[in-house]
Amino acid sequence: MSELSQSGDVKTVLVFGQGESSVAVTATVTARVVSEHAAPALAVAGPVKLDDQLQTHVRDTLVPMCNRVCALLGVGPSAFEVSVSNVGAASSLDTGVTIGGYSADAGVFVAMLSASLAIPVGHTVAVTGHIASASGEVRMVRDIPAKLAGAAADASVISFVYPAEDDASMAVLQPGEADRIESALRAAPSRIRLVPVRDILELVQSVLPEEAVALGGFRTGFHDHAVPDSGEPDGLARLARHLASGGDARALHVLERFLVTPDGDAASQFIAEWVAHYVHRQCYPSGLGGKLYRLVNALPYHLRSRLPSVLLPPAACRALAQLASDGDFADYQHLLAAVTLKSLGPAGTAPTRDANRPPPAAADADGLLEAILAEIDPDRLALADVPPAW
Repeated sequence: MSELSQSGDVKTVLVFGQGESSVAVTATVTARVVSEHAAPALAVAGPVKLDDQLQTHVRDTLVPMCNRVCALLGVGPSAFEVSVSNVGAASSLDTGVTIGGYSADAGVFVAMLSASLAIPVGHTVAVTGHIASASGEVRMVRDIPAKLAGAAADASVISFVYPAEDDASMAVLQPGEADRIESALRAAPSRIRLVPVRDILELVQSVLPEEAVALGGFRTGFHDHAVPDSGEPDGLARLARHLASGGDARALHVLERFLVTPDGDAASQFIAEWVAHYVHRQCYPSGLGGKLYRLVNALPYHLRSRLPSVLLPPAACRALAQLASDGDFADYQHLLAAVTLKSLGPAGTAPTRDANRPPPAAADADGLLEAILAEIDPDRLALADVPPAW
């Protein structure tokens, strides 16, 4: 068996039987990235099988689509092991279950992308839909009313993602089914958020939280990656640009949510992942210290006081110091002030230093760390520990 590494999973809805006797249940699609030397590009595991037509579609269409998005993000191609699990459905129909049709496309694609880019998907969303073209169109599938009922029967599901209704999608339906879909959508429980999607960009936006995308960018390296713009209406390129865009702005927005909650542990872990991304790339994150400082310094005292006294371990600070150049002195000073919740003065002001003192050597991480701490005005640090008048 090939060595397994990253995995991703997402809920979909399976329909067994036909007509009034049909039963819909949620199932989990899991995709695991296997080692690069593994072959073939797709393997199916577990008691729930894909029929030959669906397996060919996944191997020849969905796997190349996923790998092209990854290539645009600078991430290498993957081979996958895909499984579909639902113990209840399998046991009720004896052991083996075979899935046909294309309604599992959306779930399989999202699971593979999640595995390839280390972007976890929440377990509160169920998806269905046929990916009808290599550019990423999502088309209507049959049994939407039954699938919606199956999703609603799962207490953990709060969002149901399904193909948007348009002329091309509705053409595949049986007479009267469009009306049944409309009725089912109107009658859906209020706790279920209905999310129609037209393409894989909208699909991914609906299931991958910004926090998860930011973490995936840190871990697999596509954070702020420049995706070339071909000028063509390419759905895969648009998806790649969405995932890579935002960069520090997306990360700061996520971090702000953690800080104002406040969730100090999540904020610390997020900053550590952010810094680890740049340490892995062996480059200092130009301007990051100033951005973190302005964000932390803007927090009111009652929020800062509920955060840990240190948001980034000293070892990570030293790792960054090894990457800093003389020109990064001011930014690194702000970074240390931010992660120790200290104040350097009004937000956005540049720190001052003794012009007669030579800058510390970037190669001496401990020396730079000590020099930076020495540069922070002790009087200002003392003031930072005093609650403001409000």
